[in-house]
Amino acid sequence: MLFSRGKVMAKVLSQEEIDALLSNANKGKDIDQLGSKKNAIEYLYDWKNPQKLNADHKRMLKQIFQIFSTSFQTYLQTTLKTMVDISISDISTVSYSDYLLSVSEPTCMYKLFLDKLKALASIEVQPSFVFFLVERLLGGIGRAMELPRPVSPIEENIMLRIMQNSFMGLKEAFKNVYPGLNFQFNGFETNPNFVNIAPPTDVVALITLDISIREVIFNINICFPSAVIDPILEKITAKSWKNQENITARSINIIEDYIKYSEVEMVVEFAQTELTINQFLSLKEGDILELDKPIDEPSLVNIDNRPKFFVRPGYEGTRKAFEFIRQLTPDEERKYASRRVF
Repeated sequence: MLFSRGKVMAKVLSQEEIDALLSNANKGKDIDQLGSKKNAIEYLYDWKNPQKLNADHKRMLKQIFQIFSTSFQTYLQTTLKTMVDISISDISTVSYSDYLLSVSEPTCMYKLFLDKLKALASIEVQPSFVFFLVERLLGGIGRAMELPRPVSPIEENIMLRIMQNSFMGLKEAFKNVYPGLNFQFNGFETNPNFVNIAPPTDVVALITLDISIREVIFNINICFPSAVIDPILEKITAKSWKNQENITARSINIIEDYIKYSEVEMVVEFAQTELTINQFLSLKEGDILELDKPIDEPSLVNIDNRPKFFVRPGYEGTRKAFEFIRQLTPDEERKYASRRVF
């Protein structure tokens, strides 16, 4: 069905307006053209899937989920100890029944309870992403499995903890629009048809995140039904948002909070030397190896395998200790990084 973006007559015409129309008609003008615009735009309107989100709504939701994506990305990077990139792929609306038809089975769907709204939302995670995270956390290299299978109870419990920690940033992201909005995990299903958070005909907002890890892209879909998105859209106004500087400062605070409690590996490197395979195989007790520096030179400290500081070894009471001397300059970092043997 085609509509023209023109003004709709919503009141009864006065006698003066009727006389004006009749006067124009007598002059040979088409009454049907009186209210039309030369540059009117016609567009297809889908009654089954009405668009709840206008351009302003999408822009505000994108800002909200950019804040969340930043905290989510930082959490995954510190947990997996590898580079992670998270971006917003799409923000759209669709009927809930059509959305469920697009979800493959088996899947990983989490129900979220929003206490202030007394409503449910859902998070859909690809099983391959679950397998990747679990293998990585248990000491593996992290592989994306091609063949789908249901997750095991152990994998489900590990992933639930990851999701709970990851989505703590969602409350922070929404605090300027809907303060005090809590997201509580309320259930897990592998069959999407068992996730009844909305009627089939309900129009839901769908936010898709792309998670890129080592050139592999995983998707997460966050589904907000009308009971969730409508109250949020009512609060999305210009008054509820501060300027971009405040948003940036808030994002920095989130990152700083995660960095403060991140664990890093620190290794003190006394010295290095080089051996051939034959020399290595011939080593025996009592052999003396010549190192690459005098004994009184400071030792190098590596943070997560990157040279960062100079220290001097010694004792503090009965314990071995190191005295901090200074931080390496950028040129020194490049120099020592390039000469590493291991």
